[in-house]
Amino acid sequence: VVGAVVSITGVSSTVTSFGTTVRSDLVLQNENHMFLDISLWSDIARNLNGQELAVLGRSGPVMLAVCSLRVTGATKGGYSLTSTPGTRCVLNPVSEMAHLVQS
Repeated sequence: VVGAVVSITGVSSTVTSFGTTVRSDLVLQNENHMFLDISLWSDIARNLNGQELAVLGRSGPVMLAVCSLRVTGATKGGYSLTSTPGTRCVLNPVSEMAHLVQS
């Protein structure tokens, strides 16, 4: 559960294979000033860009199945969290959804 998205800083990189997009990395910032690097598989990456994700994020909870998720933030000592493949990423969660992502 990553909280409300404040801004989309853009696509950081795109991985291609034989001229076809395989994966795109998107960098988000949430309301707690944490940066979220999300890798989307090609079928999602082709149909979703940062602006659309920002609009979806403001409209309510959004769950994405991502191929990777890395969270970094600037706190005393710093921190970094990296997910495993197949992670479910929830933007703008509500309390009713919290139990869905605790496992």
